[in-house]
Amino acid sequence: MELKRKTLLSVGCALVLALGLIILLVLLTALPISYFSIMVQKFILILIFIFSLITVPVILRKLNRLPNEKQILGWTFIGLGVEFMIFPFMLLIYIFNFSSAISMIIGVSIVMLSLIFGLSAGLMSIVMGISLVKRK
Repeated sequence: MELKRKTLLSVGCALVLALGLIILLVLLTALPISYFSIMVQKFILILIFIFSLITVPVILRKLNRLPNEKQILGWTFIGLGVEFMIFPFMLLIYIFNFSSAISMIIGVSIVMLSLIFGLSAGLMSIVMGISLVKRK
């Protein structure tokens, strides 16, 4: 079995996208699972990790079907841009659990900075990905 540059690039891009998915799923489920026991919390986090690793071959198969390396990188940039844009909204869940005014101010400032930089980084990444996909 010969490893080509395109295959290695696809594997790296699939891992990056899967790790971003792990981060988003952990942030999404962190507060709801905090009411369960420690064993259930560990079990849910392990299931999230396994689910994200199961998605790697699916993403890898889709990326390997693309004709050239520019399109692989382009679609990876688009996926990362979407992850960057979703990340600040995952942090909004945590603001609702703050009880004091100081923690609310700190939480809102973190979320606002994350929105400013996350949305702009996400949009730049998506635009770069689209330009790579459309380039001949």
